[in-house]
Amino acid sequence: MTQHTDQLSELIADYRAGIEDTIELLITLLDRLDGDSDLEPEPEEGLGIYRDF
Repeated sequence: MTQHTDQLSELIADYRAGIEDTIELLITLLDRLDGDSDLEPEPEEGLGIYRDF
């Protein structure tokens, strides 16, 4: 019985990890749609329209 309990615990842990990964991916995609993504490159200082005046 313990073996089955351990296997079930592992399956639940994998399932939860998958859900967490999916939620993180959805949040990232929503941020990108809103233009708030951390994945977009930061403009370098002093270049083009991003230059500080």
